[in-house]
Amino acid sequence: MICNLLISPDCIRMQFVCKSWQSILKNSSSRLRELPWLMMLPRDKDKEEEYPDARDFFSLSRQKIFTVGLPETRGKRCCGSFQNGWLMTVDIDLNSTFEHQNYVAEEGAYTIEEIRDLHICKAALSDDANMVVAIYGLGHSAFCRIGDKVWTEIDEAPYTVDVVHHNGQFYALSPAAGIHLFRCEDNAPRFEKLTQGLDPHGPGPSYLVPDIVSDSKFVIIRDEGYIDDTRPRMSRNFDIYKAPAPLGKGAPDKELTKVESLGDRIVFLGYNSSIIVMAGAFPGFKGNRIYFGDNCPELYFRSPRGCCDSGVFNVGDRKVQQLFADRFHPPSAPPLSINCNPAPIPSTRNDYGEEKLHFT
Repeated sequence: MICNLLISPDCIRMQFVCKSWQSILKNSSSRLRELPWLMMLPRDKDKEEEYPDARDFFSLSRQKIFTVGLPETRGKRCCGSFQNGWLMTVDIDLNSTFEHQNYVAEEGAYTIEEIRDLHICKAALSDDANMVVAIYGLGHSAFCRIGDKVWTEIDEAPYTVDVVHHNGQFYALSPAAGIHLFRCEDNAPRFEKLTQGLDPHGPGPSYLVPDIVSDSKFVIIRDEGYIDDTRPRMSRNFDIYKAPAPLGKGAPDKELTKVESLGDRIVFLGYNSSIIVMAGAFPGFKGNRIYFGDNCPELYFRSPRGCCDSGVFNVGDRKVQQLFADRFHPPSAPPLSINCNPAPIPSTRNDYGEEKLHFT
């Protein structure tokens, strides 16, 4: 089979041709074994001016940067990537799908570009790519199916900060109110409470992370603080909580338990849907790590420094290493992790052991 002879970057390009080719790759015996790629704007200004649609993709597994033209991103903000390989963008014309009352309290307070860059906070896509649930504005939630002309707001939803799709269901996180299951099968969209919240839950960004080893879910809270005048807000710690498994209807009294280790897991957080992989599948890499991208554009959208809080956190020694801090990342294009693998990878050794590896 042709795809069995291709290297990983070519296999990834093959997925983007059409659904048929993507299906062939999924069923191939040459399953990709790539850690998520980091998408960002090119560092070379001349290259960016010559190819305005270009994006740099950093392969952590191969320690290489690939520059790819993405004309679909022109004039748009990339606001999410999903487990099944899709990328979500928002254009200048929001088509009145959401109300903008959170951003126009006073006339002229925000430009349309700033609304584009701030309005969609997080989103999740179903496995069949037929439905999206998005968080917008100040913790509001809405969903849209293929064929819908407008988004449908979810009434009486808690203040929501993250949403994921896992095992055929959408789950949402409200740090103060807990984990919720999104239900809409009876034309009455609503959130169903599954766990208790965290009190106090801290002011930093919070993430809902489905586990790939068990049926449980992690809640990870990012602690940010003042470093110095050049870096007024940087991540310095991550608190990790685990929900009991399984989560089901009628058990909203379940509590989240704080854990001190992720074991062999490597977690990728940011605007992307949270990703977990097992370090055992990638020789040379160590588990118990959190790779994170900056997803607080409201703090940077008028700053000449851009989004500057991306790095890797070692859960064991609680130390943070910054990644690509020498690049400028505008709020419209913060670093974003892209899942390259069509399916979860088992924790078995492969032939990447001789690669030059950084950030371990």
